[in-house]
Amino acid sequence: GESSIYNATRDYCFALEYHLQHALPKLAHRLINDAHWNGTVQVEVISYYSLKEDKLPHLAKSLAMPDGRTALVPIRYSIPSALAHQSSLKRQYIDSILDLVSQFESPSDIQVSYTGMKYFQRDLIITMHEDLKRMDVWVLPLALVLLAIVLRAHMGVLLLPLMAIITTVFSWSIAMLGLCRMMQMTQFTPSVMMSLTIGMGIDYTLFLLSRFLADAPSMGVYDAVSTMLSTAGHTILVSGLTLQCTFLGLTLLPLQMLRSIGVGAAVAIGMALLVNLTFVPALLHTRYGTWLLDKHACGNQPLLSCGGVLVKWFDSSTSCHDENDDMNAPSTPERDTAPGSQISSRVGTPMRDSAGESHDSYTSFRDVIGASSE
Repeated sequence: GESSIYNATRDYCFALEYHLQHALPKLAHRLINDAHWNGTVQVEVISYYSLKEDKLPHLAKSLAMPDGRTALVPIRYSIPSALAHQSSLKRQYIDSILDLVSQFESPSDIQVSYTGMKYFQRDLIITMHEDLKRMDVWVLPLALVLLAIVLRAHMGVLLLPLMAIITTVFSWSIAMLGLCRMMQMTQFTPSVMMSLTIGMGIDYTLFLLSRFLADAPSMGVYDAVSTMLSTAGHTILVSGLTLQCTFLGLTLLPLQMLRSIGVGAAVAIGMALLVNLTFVPALLHTRYGTWLLDKHACGNQPLLSCGGVLVKWFDSSTSCHDENDDMNAPSTPERDTAPGSQISSRVGTPMRDSAGESHDSYTSFRDVIGASSE
């Protein structure tokens, strides 16, 4: 005989088909937004019970598990031609169908679960959004703070890698817009691209900034940027091209998922290279580069080695030097031993000995610099 669960499941399958047959034409008409559209939408709920009524008992048995407690109910539907060529409307149409199926009330004595490629794809999109949000909230700030710690710089240095990462994401988003029209991309490819953008962006910026901050105090901003590109720039270029070739090798595999990841990763690394080799040096050539150098020097109490001279500023003012100081002015003990500075030299005679007594001979800071340069 037929049990109550059997009857409840059969009624649910037939009611779901009836519900979708009336709801889908209205949904398609609303999305197409054309009063003259009179197309049809086909939907079919295939179940053990429908096949049995169609006198197909052998096919009906394939949809029921041997234990008699579980049954598969495939749903087939058509997509109107007016929506098939518009990706956004097509995706909205499919998502609405999934919502109609999920929200349809099922009997309390049976348990309904949903599966299939469309549900899998939607779950991947939700997971991707959560991953990107987690990166933006936790990973990116932590990476920027670690960069500032490694460079031993003030927090203003974080502006450069942050702007580089934002520019990189904007660049590969435009590039992927065209690639997505030529090949299929998996839903979690943007997550992989975002991870590589943060990792490579921080790594490349660390190489460039460490070289710039090391050379700029002695060479000047413009020469330091040129040296940075010829040394650290060459390093990250070779590294990035090697990674690109590695990820492009995934396109030779027959799996579309791995091929899309390989293309997306190669594009992300290429854009990171392009931004760090063009945008970052251009930004360092502006006033930001000079401001960054001054802040780095003053905030870290720089040690400038000039021959045998070791100079250390203890002044807590915002500038490491007096802008009104005339370098051509004659040297005097009162001028060169002003409060807030301490100069020790191994060249010439020291200004004061350990007992604090003055010597007759006096060696100024400018005299020492001149002797070292000679």
